[in-house]
Amino acid sequence: MKLITFFLLVISSTQPLLADQQERIIEGNNRFAHELFLALHKHEPSENLVISPLSISSSLAMATLIAEGETKLEMCKALHLLPSNILIDKGFLEIHRFLKSGFAAEEEPVHLNLTSAIWMQSGLHAVPYLPSGVAHFWEEGIHYSDFLGAPELALKEINEWADNETNGLVPELLSKGSINSLTRMVLVNTIYLRAPWKFGFDPEMTYEDYFCGIKEKVQKADYMQKRERLALAQTDEYQVLAIPFKESLSTKSQLALVLLLPRVGKDLEELLEMPLRHLDFQNKLVDLHLPKFEISFSTSLKKTLQHLGMTLPFSEKGGFLIDGQRHLITDVVHQATLKLDEGGVLAAAATASLIGTTAWEEPHPFIANRPFAFKIIDLTTKSTLFMGCVENIDVD
Repeated sequence: MKLITFFLLVISSTQPLLADQQERIIEGNNRFAHELFLALHKHEPSENLVISPLSISSSLAMATLIAEGETKLEMCKALHLLPSNILIDKGFLEIHRFLKSGFAAEEEPVHLNLTSAIWMQSGLHAVPYLPSGVAHFWEEGIHYSDFLGAPELALKEINEWADNETNGLVPELLSKGSINSLTRMVLVNTIYLRAPWKFGFDPEMTYEDYFCGIKEKVQKADYMQKRERLALAQTDEYQVLAIPFKESLSTKSQLALVLLLPRVGKDLEELLEMPLRHLDFQNKLVDLHLPKFEISFSTSLKKTLQHLGMTLPFSEKGGFLIDGQRHLITDVVHQATLKLDEGGVLAAAATASLIGTTAWEEPHPFIANRPFAFKIIDLTTKSTLFMGCVENIDVD
């Protein structure tokens, strides 16, 4: 069987979760995101990197709902989730709906599209935790396809759906051959983000200068500049800056881009290992110089997840029960893209888990002319939607 997802985090039910249960899921998701990103960065330290932690967590969280025994326990431990189907399902749904309530409407300045759906082999009986008549965090429902007789048609249908949900930023979620006669189920999550800055950058102020990349590789870059009062945390070792996007018109929810910049001569890896909650942010006048960039990244997460302790799901000893037969995850593939310019950020991501079988003051300079990391977070839930690092700048 194959299981797929294309982003998202979130949670809900007729009985709302207690605040501490919501916070536990969000904290678990962010801890997993932090550990996964560090592992990926250490494996490819010279590459630009962008991922959607919500996409990856959501894909794997959906898989936990059909996992059994030690497999479920191992997955939940790696994801920092309690091994409870009700808490996982309804928890992700609640967060999902909360984010959509603030950013889903087209008239909102920030548009965040979060969708989830399941494709299932025609005639397949529901797996243990897929009861009908109950709201799940795959709110787009269940679609039936003939994986056995027409796998190419099923692949085309899923790719077209994901392409539409991400406004063309992920045109081919599944590559040719991803679906075959052994496929039984495909779980798909999508995320699309269009986020304009709260304080815009004037394109006329953009200038060309040098970016000193990894291994002292010097490249030309187009720098946006802005002097604005922003949340800044800084020491002799680093600077961390939060740049807000426009607020939701309906709920006043807000997202922000968080930039993590080591001081000259300091190591980005050490800064990445520091939890944001330990930073002392203060409202400061900042002279910001930020390069425009565009990153696309795709990878297999199988070895990284195994390194983080998730081994049974990829083993024949794993316990995924589908229509009375046991299956295992053959791979988890992730792809993401993010573009940042004077207008704001445009981003999308996809994950596929395949299962088969006031006074004047001197401004503080923040000049991102060397490798830096970034996160896009929801300031209300503290959920990490995207995160990445810029090691080099490629300007056409």
